[in-house]
Amino acid sequence: MKRRDGRKVPRAALEQMRLMALERMREGESPAEVAASFGLHRGWAYKVLAKAKTVDADRNLTHLLR
Repeated sequence: MKRRDGRKVPRAALEQMRLMALERMREGESPAEVAASFGLHRGWAYKVLAKAKTVDADRNLTHLLR
């Protein structure tokens, strides 16, 4: 199966894919399985996960500083 890197996927669709991927990974599915189901490289899923952790940490820090 040919892998896509997401460059030809519209931004709105990528955002929905990211949200769905995060939900599935929080439920316990591996990043490699999630990425494969979208036809993307597993590195994409790990980047999504890392970015979500950074954003969550930033939100928590901002909330604490208020």
